[in-house]
Amino acid sequence: MNPDIWFAGDPHGDFRQLTRYALKAKPDAVVILGDLELPAPLEEVFYPLLRAGIIVRGIHGNHDADDEGLWRRIADGAFAETWNLHGRVESICGVRIGGLGGVFRGKVWYPPDEPVHESYEEFERKLVPWWWNAEERERKKEWGRNQLLTHRGTIFPDEYERLAQLEADVLVTHEAPGRAGMHPHGHKVIDDLGELVGARKAFHGHHQEAVEYPKSGECQWTSVGFREIVDLNGNRITL
Repeated sequence: MNPDIWFAGDPHGDFRQLTRYALKAKPDAVVILGDLELPAPLEEVFYPLLRAGIIVRGIHGNHDADDEGLWRRIADGAFAETWNLHGRVESICGVRIGGLGGVFRGKVWYPPDEPVHESYEEFERKLVPWWWNAEERERKKEWGRNQLLTHRGTIFPDEYERLAQLEADVLVTHEAPGRAGMHPHGHKVIDDLGELVGARKAFHGHHQEAVEYPKSGECQWTSVGFREIVDLNGNRITL
């Protein structure tokens, strides 16, 4: 029997439909494709699903790092490390699912351009130039904090490479694939990642459009729309 795994498009703070549908249909698992913009901590938002025995996983999007409160809700707490599939693969109901959260940004890496920084740690080290005096450092302290927060939602090369070394049946990303016939604002390295991990199915959010693309090699990509839900075969969930 195939597991009933759902993939949910960007909620942007509203989980009512997802919760209502999931509690009625009782899928085995729900995977969120980023831009949650949580109104409360993860454990609180997903408590009804978790209590019902539904596995909840996902990845972060760029808007999850729009302010400190949003990032803390998605990154802190006992459930945060378990919940986020970013940069790793987990077997969920016998299906290996890998995730890559966040987006590409020019200050770090915007393929096909070469990376400016390899890792978040390197970005943090080089953020404040050594030649800034104490006055300049103090004046730009808030700017620095904002940069460090914003790039929590950025894809770094080391995260991509680490995931590319793993194997997955399904890949979930926030960014879109970008080969011919795929999303016009997508990135070919996302298609490449699907091939590298050996995924047969892949799902992305971010652009909030409901699209099933032409098959890319062995991988079938599906774009999941705004607050939309699809199943493991890409079928749209309507109740």
